[in-house]
Amino acid sequence: MHRGVVVISICAADGSLTVARFIKDLFADKIKFELSDSMSAEKTYDILILNEAPPENISSANSRHTIINADDKSIARSLKSRMTNIITYGFNKKTTVTASSVTSDNIVVCVQRALCSISGNKIEEQEFAVSSTDAGKFTYELLAAVSCALVCDLKS
Repeated sequence: MHRGVVVISICAADGSLTVARFIKDLFADKIKFELSDSMSAEKTYDILILNEAPPENISSANSRHTIINADDKSIARSLKSRMTNIITYGFNKKTTVTASSVTSDNIVVCVQRALCSISGNKIEEQEFAVSSTDAGKFTYELLAAVSCALVCDLKS
């Protein structure tokens, strides 16, 4: 498990607060983290979460891991030359993290291909359930938060 402070920035328009709430719920007291209010090309982030296409200046932001909504093709286009560990989430067979089942209060998360965590651990393919009263309403935001938790070596 990562022991330092994890610096996370989220680009999700209206969904930023929802992703942040899910991250706080998943992380609770397990690790220390800092959620950045605004993105800066000058700052280095441990994790950059993109649920929508980032502003122009963010495509050059430094991050160790970038978590992107693979169902929004404009995100992938804006990050063509990005040199980072990219973790994708969404509802297609090529994403790293997807949902194999969604109900109003539960999501079954499927890690479809291995990924590397902040601490260098390999997260293998797996499926597990995550309970949330908003699982059916904010599925993309929950997938982003769960992907972030996996990158931080946390599993709910």
